[in-house]
Amino acid sequence: MHVLQITPQLPWPPDNGGRMALYQLVRQIGRHHKLTLLSLCHEDPRDAIPALAPFCDHVVTVEDRTGSVFSLLDAATSERPLAMSRFHSRAMAKRAADICETRDIDLVHFDHLHTAAYVRALPPQIPTLLRQHNVESKILERYAETAAHPLLRPLLRGQASAVARYEGASCARFDQCLAVTSVDAMQLRQLAPDATIAVLPDGVDINFFQPDATHSPEEHRVVTTGDYSWGPTRDGLLFLCREVWPGFKKIRPEARLSVVGKNIPAEISADADNKGIDLAGYVEDVRPEILRGSIFMAPTRVGSGIRIKILEAMALGRPVISTTIGAEGIEAIPGQDLTIADTPEELIRAMQKLLDDQPARDQMAAAALHLVRSRYAWDALGDQLSDLYTEVIRKKRAAP
Repeated sequence: MHVLQITPQLPWPPDNGGRMALYQLVRQIGRHHKLTLLSLCHEDPRDAIPALAPFCDHVVTVEDRTGSVFSLLDAATSERPLAMSRFHSRAMAKRAADICETRDIDLVHFDHLHTAAYVRALPPQIPTLLRQHNVESKILERYAETAAHPLLRPLLRGQASAVARYEGASCARFDQCLAVTSVDAMQLRQLAPDATIAVLPDGVDINFFQPDATHSPEEHRVVTTGDYSWGPTRDGLLFLCREVWPGFKKIRPEARLSVVGKNIPAEISADADNKGIDLAGYVEDVRPEILRGSIFMAPTRVGSGIRIKILEAMALGRPVISTTIGAEGIEAIPGQDLTIADTPEELIRAMQKLLDDQPARDQMAAAALHLVRSRYAWDALGDQLSDLYTEVIRKKRAAP
């Protein structure tokens, strides 16, 4: 079949969780079907298009000309809340309609709620699927819960309510919605009771991320990764470095924390070395950095969907400590596949316990590796997605 995939950004380079998930979807769709990719483009696409070409028959980009003034006007004159107006482009809607009119498209796959409005530009007979990588309204609700400034909380709650209404209305317009976790699916069903919602998780490329016995972990090193321009990831890092790490350093002066990823906040950079924090920053290949650590830390307090970085660490054979929200949606057994801790005191105890017990670390890493390989391998998930496409098309054609 010929699939049109619509994304709110080009899935290249796959240097954060969001782009990694989009890139793997491109790879899986292209492995099974003819694929036209339509992406809103925020950067020069000349490097991305050749990298995506092996999986795509066509890569179409629309320059992102949206801005703050346009977003405010769009939010004021449409059903879209401000958080969604930022990604709405009339040129994208027109290009999507043109592709459906001029090419033999069998199904349109939309990624993220940010692209959902474009469904209204398409012919109604074309089967459509919306993949919700997060529940966007839930992220805003959790921001409201953790916001430091009391004046921000009612504003965030108001925006969360607006996004929730939009999210429910949008999901109901698609022939199929996909959530990445059962938790997300439950929340979406509450917002859109009439929508058809299934679960297909994000995964990990187990051929790329796999244990390497030549990289021995450093005994007292903890590693965390992320793109810290993304608000939930930044919040988690600040929480770890301000509220958890200082207390841990008091009882483990020899411990080192590796912070891997781009856009590390300036607050963390200040005097980092004296705090036992090593700033690796952006790296082309994250695997050696994760393999340096005896423990991988996921301190997420705000979020939805799946933390792909946890799956990557598990696939590399490293034990994971995560908050409850960080591990949300991953079908892991706490105490067996990973350690769950939420408060600073709990996280400190968890790090201390695992660093003191190498057999426990090895056992947990082995259990997590089995989980990832059996449940979250991208090629198997790609097969499931292809089967789902076939079923969506069949039901659409059979409908009166």
